[in-house]
Amino acid sequence: MQVEAERKKRAAILESEGVCEAEKNRAEGEKQARILRSEAQMQEQVNKSMGLAKAAEAEKIQRILESEADMQIKVNMAMGLAKSADSEKTSCIVLAEADEQQQVIKSRGLARAIETEAEARAKALERMAEGIEKVGGTSAAAFLTADNYVKAFANLAKSSNTLIIPSNSSDISGMVTQAMSIYGKIADAGAKHTSKN
Repeated sequence: MQVEAERKKRAAILESEGVCEAEKNRAEGEKQARILRSEAQMQEQVNKSMGLAKAAEAEKIQRILESEADMQIKVNMAMGLAKSADSEKTSCIVLAEADEQQQVIKSRGLARAIETEAEARAKALERMAEGIEKVGGTSAAAFLTADNYVKAFANLAKSSNTLIIPSNSSDISGMVTQAMSIYGKIADAGAKHTSKN
């Protein structure tokens, strides 16, 4: 009887430990799934932001080209008028007006291009802020920051003949360690911010 009771007791303990381990694994799985979803959402926001920035840049270039075309038309008109003018005074006046008009057109084009770019950046920052405020957003942002840090060094090494190495040249993993340190600091800051709220 005592042996049977001991056996049942041990079986109950093992079953309880198994349930605890399964619950722990389930919670960890859900945590990882939330982080992955947050990373995917953050990446989507980054892609949208990059798309907006590219669109703004394209519109900026288009407006500059349009303003330059308008400017050239005005210059050509001024030159034509200057050639047909009866006096040097009239020619000077026409050229001065064309130059003034040219500056006005160019200023308007650049002002509108800068305004468009600023609006696109503001929208991009708003979307990124919304993504960070979501559950797991801070972890995703920290991971993306560290990932972009490593990619930036890799791209710089490809596009430049400048050699970038850690202060200890024998430490190959120094750059990755530094990036993960940045990841940790950002994640800790996000956790503190979340706990305050």
